[in-house]
Amino acid sequence: MIKSQIPRVYAPLFQPYRYKLFYGGRGGAKSWAFARVLLILALKEPIRILCCREFQNSTRQSVHQLLIEQIDHLNLSAFFDVQQQKIKGINGSEFIFMGLARNIQGIKSTENISIAWVEEAQTISQSSLDLLIPTIRAPRSELWFSWNPLQEDAPIEQLRSRLIDDNEAVVKKVGWQDNPWFPDELDAERRRLLVHDPAAYEHVWEGSFQTRSDALVFNERVVVQDFETPDHTRFYYGVDWGFAKDPTALIRCFILNHQLYVDYEIFGESIEIDALPNMFDQIPDIRRWPIRADSSRPETISYLARQGSIFAEQKNGR
Repeated sequence: MIKSQIPRVYAPLFQPYRYKLFYGGRGGAKSWAFARVLLILALKEPIRILCCREFQNSTRQSVHQLLIEQIDHLNLSAFFDVQQQKIKGINGSEFIFMGLARNIQGIKSTENISIAWVEEAQTISQSSLDLLIPTIRAPRSELWFSWNPLQEDAPIEQLRSRLIDDNEAVVKKVGWQDNPWFPDELDAERRRLLVHDPAAYEHVWEGSFQTRSDALVFNERVVVQDFETPDHTRFYYGVDWGFAKDPTALIRCFILNHQLYVDYEIFGESIEIDALPNMFDQIPDIRRWPIRADSSRPETISYLARQGSIFAEQKNGR
């Protein structure tokens, strides 16, 4: 008899569902719960398990090591032969490891898969999902997905939405609250992040979508409030050029008492170059002060300079 700590929330992994989707923040023990359940199922009967993720150049980037650790934890070394590229059970069970991206033929040629486990499913592309799902077609075969949510429009989130009320699917959000063995060290880190960065906490620990990019300069130092622009203010202007769906954006700002104020902004998508002067002229005094711009578009800067706009010297793309 195998004795193993598996949180109760993962009990549906032992039940027959075509789709099993478990998602949420850190501390919910998703990966090691999946690994332990799969090892137990592989002992009960000979099954073939595909462990995959979107990008994988070697087994070091897979759950190969995690499974080895769980084999040791469950004292199952006598029942599994750990190889560099595979893990084989003495009863004929087999774990294989693949990356989905750039491996179309390898995935298509994979046969008789009982369970496909997609780890870090937040990164899986739609093309990989379209390839994988019909490939896993053995009788009673299953598709397992585990992930920490990232973007609301990610393909895995669209699949999750479609399967919420599907009788052949179990869809569960899990988190640190569902883990009876959540360690004190992680709980301290969780509480620390909650105090210092509540927005990051919601994403990391509560499984909310990422709403703040690392590319943001000011993060939560921005305050939205009404204000009056003083007379005789020294203004600063900045422009970021759009590309494809990214908008071209222009702002006017000033500094007062060590605080930055933005009193005008304008932006638009797919703006033609000859329409930019009229767009810029919607912001007062735009031709009186230098504009600092992303130097990635020198031809646009040159064109606008000929139309009367003033650009400060730019270096290193800033």
